[in-house]
Amino acid sequence: MATESAFPLCPVDYIFCEKQQYSMTFVLDFEQQQDFDALRESLAAALQRFYPIKGRLVLNDKDEYEIIDDVGGPFGPVSFELREAKAPGSDDALALLDYAVPIDAQLGNPISRFVLTNTPRGSMLSASIAHAVADGFSYFLFLASWAALTRRAEFPLPAHVRELLNWKGEDYGDLSPSSVLRATGYSLLDRKFPPTPLDGYASLKWSDAELANYRAEAARELDTKLSDHEMLCALLLKDCATRWHKPSDRIRMHSPLDFRRFVPEVTPLFFGNGTRGVPFEESCQEILGLSVAALALRVKAAIAEVGRPQIDDHLRANHGLKATGGVALTRKLHSWHPEFGLLATNLTRMPLAQVDFGRGAPRQVCPIGSPRAYVMLRRQGAIEALVGLPAAGSPTAVKPS
Repeated sequence: MATESAFPLCPVDYIFCEKQQYSMTFVLDFEQQQDFDALRESLAAALQRFYPIKGRLVLNDKDEYEIIDDVGGPFGPVSFELREAKAPGSDDALALLDYAVPIDAQLGNPISRFVLTNTPRGSMLSASIAHAVADGFSYFLFLASWAALTRRAEFPLPAHVRELLNWKGEDYGDLSPSSVLRATGYSLLDRKFPPTPLDGYASLKWSDAELANYRAEAARELDTKLSDHEMLCALLLKDCATRWHKPSDRIRMHSPLDFRRFVPEVTPLFFGNGTRGVPFEESCQEILGLSVAALALRVKAAIAEVGRPQIDDHLRANHGLKATGGVALTRKLHSWHPEFGLLATNLTRMPLAQVDFGRGAPRQVCPIGSPRAYVMLRRQGAIEALVGLPAAGSPTAVKPS
């Protein structure tokens, strides 16, 4: 009887393969201690439903990425560890990162890892999953399903339909770096960038009242409505320009857009990578000179240009890069440019209330970040953006001379 099965990734997953910075690790802070045995029992059931995270990523002899799943065991190589801490923890969200246990998302390694740390005050759950198998929506879909199984509650099954994201045809169009950027929102770079270590995080926070004021100013200045997301992207662009750049630089933002709603055949419960970037590039001088509202309006226009035809362009380009250059070419893809790009990921709508293992939802969550990557989170009465700061000596640690 076979104990292993293999299934391929689709080309849209390839950008996240073999890159250290592309794993998702969050620490969830619970006020009540969690029941490790109950969580372990329900995790086994959750892994059967979300089987891509129960295997190992390999490169087969056809130069294709695939996942090898141990179908004979409930956990495969996945580990779930219980730790005890004497300190009660801190109310500071960044202090949660002391409890993070990220995976090393390299070939042959496990795709996920979970660690529960019980403290005198409550529990911290570190959940780490390789980005090659899931985006942020799918990550929280898994956590919500795991929590529901622990509570013995009903929860819809995920849809494993990666084959629907394979481009049908051999006309891939222009695969030059500029065309790939327009088609995918990704940067295709001729040189390889080594992983940039982090030198900590910076926190930017705006209260709901401040964001309401920005929206009101935009209505007066431009006679238009702008969303919090558009405003926040403008604020992050200004922070990036001020923090790292000189006026002659150009800055490229990658803001993931979930395309499940554009592709009817891909259900909202699709488990995998269902995002593409919104191409946005502007000069540092222009970013600093524009008002927040005017810059947010340009972000809004860039987002509005993405619809079903652009999703098809995204699928075509990813498939074309894989078909024409294999993994040697897809390794040159970056979600955000390591030197003059930034990532703006909005997780303010993630359903944390559903991540309730029976003793209450987490009171807060904190992500392990990457250099120049801003992650927006909902806090009490505010939105906070955490950005990873490149370590000293890296290309983006200081403003270019």
